[in-house]
Amino acid sequence: MKKITLALVLIFLTVTLGFAGDEMTIKAFDRTNLNRLNNILRQLQRDNVDLRNQIKTLNGGSVAVETRQSGEMYVPQSNIVGFQGDSGQINLYAEQEGEQINIGVPGSGMVHKTLAGQAIPSSYFLDLRGIYLTAAERQFTADWLTLHDDSTPQNTVGLSVIDETNSIVTAGPIAGGRDQAAAFAVSTWLHFFIIYDPNLGDVSSLSSLSATAPTLPSGYTYFVRVGCSRTDGSGDLITGKQIDNKAWNKIVFELTGNDGAAGVLDISSSIPATAKTVWGQFGMRASPAAARWMRVGVEADNVIRQNFLTGGASSTNPRTHWFDLPIRLSQRLDWSSEGTAEEFIIIILGFIDDL
Repeated sequence: MKKITLALVLIFLTVTLGFAGDEMTIKAFDRTNLNRLNNILRQLQRDNVDLRNQIKTLNGGSVAVETRQSGEMYVPQSNIVGFQGDSGQINLYAEQEGEQINIGVPGSGMVHKTLAGQAIPSSYFLDLRGIYLTAAERQFTADWLTLHDDSTPQNTVGLSVIDETNSIVTAGPIAGGRDQAAAFAVSTWLHFFIIYDPNLGDVSSLSSLSATAPTLPSGYTYFVRVGCSRTDGSGDLITGKQIDNKAWNKIVFELTGNDGAAGVLDISSSIPATAKTVWGQFGMRASPAAARWMRVGVEADNVIRQNFLTGGASSTNPRTHWFDLPIRLSQRLDWSSEGTAEEFIIIILGFIDDL
C-alpha cells in the first residue's frame, strides 16, 4: 500500500498511525470525523489501484485499513465502515445504539441523520417535471430530488437524474405501479411518489390515494411525493402537465348570476386537497346587455378577492379577467355577481401543489 502523507492525514483528524506490513491503523476516531475519514478513504483509493469493491462492517474502537492479494480493502474492529471501489463511490456506515446506520448511498449521495425532534423538509427538487404519457401512465423526471424515510428523526437522501414512469393499472404494492391491490376509483385524485431502496440502490415510482403515507413496496424505505393527477369518469388519467410544483389543467364552470349573494364553488374536480394556490379566469360567457360585476375570493367574507367589471353588449372590454388566489379553504372558491339572468363563468387553469 502506498503511504499517505502524514501531514495531510493530521489535517483531517487526530490520529495515531502504525504500519505493519500492508496494514495502517487509525486510532482515536469518533463519529464526528466521518467526513474526514471519507476523504482519507478517497485518497487511499486514488493512490492505490489495488483497492477494490469490498465493504466490511464490524464493531470495535479503532479503524484498520488493509489491502490483500485478493484486491479487497478490509476495515476490521471498527465502529464505522467503509469502502466501495471502481466507481469512486464511498459507502460509510456508523454504529449507533447497536445499529449499523447507512450514512452513504451508492450512486446517489449521503444519508443525513436529523437532530432529535426535528423533521427535514424532503421536497427539495431541481427541474421536476410531470408528463402525461397514456391514460394509465405518468412520467416524472428531475435533475435532483431529496427523499426521506419514516424514522424519527428522519433520514434524507439525495438522488440525481430521475426518470421514472408509473402505471396506475399495475396492482401492488409494487415499484412502478400502485400501492394497493385493488384498482383506483374513478374521478379521484392520485398522488405519485419517487421511491428508493437503499440496499439495492434501486429508484422507482409509486402511485397512491394518500398524499403523505403511501404503502411502500418491500425494501423501499425512502420516498417523496412528486405530483398528482385526477382520474376521469372512466378511471383514465387526465392530460395535465407539471413543472416543479406548478400544474396546468383546464376545467370550466358555467354559473348563473346570484345577484350579489354569497356563492360557494366546489373545485375539487380541478385542484387536489394539497393545492396551495389556484389561478384561471372569471367573468361572462357572453356580452351582457349592460355592464355587470363579478368577484372571486377564497372565503365568504371576500377579504381576499379579485373583482371584475365587464362592459355591455357594445363594449370592447374583455368578458373575462385573470385571477390568482391562495387556497384558504380546501378545494373551494367563493364568488358573487350582479344580476341573475346573465351567465357567468370561472375557468380553472392550474394550481401550485404543496410538494
